[in-house]
Amino acid sequence: MESVAESAAFSTDLPAKRQREDEAAAENKQNGISVEMEVVKEPDSISSVIPGWFSEISPMWPGEAHSLKVEKILFQGKSEYQNVMIFQSSTYGKVLVLDGVIQLTERDECAYQEMITHLPLCSISNPKKVVSYFIQN
Repeated sequence: MESVAESAAFSTDLPAKRQREDEAAAENKQNGISVEMEVVKEPDSISSVIPGWFSEISPMWPGEAHSLKVEKILFQGKSEYQNVMIFQSSTYGKVLVLDGVIQLTERDECAYQEMITHLPLCSISNPKKVVSYFIQN
């Protein structure tokens, strides 16, 4: 009978190592295959909509991607300054994406609103009165 420790052990089998480009080029040369490769510089962040999902990939998080399930793309276009996309996410509500980077969502928008109100309020040296309005759609 297998012990609990043995059954809970994780497999250390790793996928086969990918062939390096220089090794592949040398192998192709030996086989008489002439291959010219165009070096394409990838942008710093690559974001994409794969069927039903938006994925944000950034060099800030190597080896990671932040993905949200897309219910419906509400707007997609280009402004004078950036590419704009707004979509309805199944978990975060409406999502604003500029140049492939998530800017804010309905779910975490309150943190952004807190920041843009508290910073100016903290700069007032001697506040006497403060009026705060909250409008719910």
